[in-house]
Amino acid sequence: MENTAVVNAESVETQVVRAMLAPLPLDAIVQRRRDLDAVMKSVMIEGMGKDYGKIPGCGDKPSLFKAGAEKLACTFQLVPTYRIDTLRTALSTTHTVVCSISAPGGALICEGVGEASSREEKYAFRRAVCQDEFDATPAAQRRVKYRKGYGQNVTAENQVAMNPADVANTVLKMAKKRAFVDGVLSALGASDMLTQDLDELPREYLDQGRSAEASRAATVPQSQSRAAAPSGAPGEAGDGSFIWPMGKNKGKSIRDVEETFLAWALKNIDDKPDLLAHVNAELARRGWGAPAATGTPPPPAAQDRVPGEDDVPPDGTQAAFPF
Repeated sequence: MENTAVVNAESVETQVVRAMLAPLPLDAIVQRRRDLDAVMKSVMIEGMGKDYGKIPGCGDKPSLFKAGAEKLACTFQLVPTYRIDTLRTALSTTHTVVCSISAPGGALICEGVGEASSREEKYAFRRAVCQDEFDATPAAQRRVKYRKGYGQNVTAENQVAMNPADVANTVLKMAKKRAFVDGVLSALGASDMLTQDLDELPREYLDQGRSAEASRAATVPQSQSRAAAPSGAPGEAGDGSFIWPMGKNKGKSIRDVEETFLAWALKNIDDKPDLLAHVNAELARRGWGAPAATGTPPPPAAQDRVPGEDDVPPDGTQAAFPF
């Protein structure tokens, strides 16, 4: 009797293992792919700051953003749970997050991983409020940052190290987001359609990629380039067709946006490269960057900081952003 019970138990265990290893029917896989395509076309919105979008200078594969990952998880009933490991020192905080993606019944599908650190470029330093603050900061916690600003002019900026505690929550949320997006892409097998984190590359990498793309585009006849543009797509930077997408100027043509606001956007927004391309082109159309004899100073260089949840504005003040 006992031997029979053991045999039956082994049989049940074997059946469970076989069921777990059995591939999905081909028609189910095909239907899942069709459903994913349908969601992207009818539910998700393409564009920077939306659900997914192409990052200028980073190839043709679009990046999946947090909002898009949330829509996919809701559509396909993916249940995320998280494990967080934190490493803190006097100078930095690093979070490593594992996101377990499960089916509604609790069966584990896959895991995504993500890490973020306060030592990353956009969290490590901020612009010094004044020269006195820069001089009073220990040498190991300050630097001079060189970058190519408006018109490719090289500028220098005094920066001081951020307090890791000031960005701890932002860094944690970033690590969680990276793990979540990675988990959703893995669970849906969508990595051939979407990628992630390209929008978080340092500005210098994005600028190099955009320069390479511009060089390639220069070899394509203008008529061919325009013919390839999809119907209804925004025009080229500088042609006046761009509509401001957010804040108090939402819905306005970029040519109707105040110059002071465009200068502010150029200085403070650095996570929307396609938007900045239109801002640069419009300011150039208005004469910014012209010789000094015109009396119009060039706008300041864009900042490395990315405003985030519970984050501090780049200049260290608590002033609200104008949009």
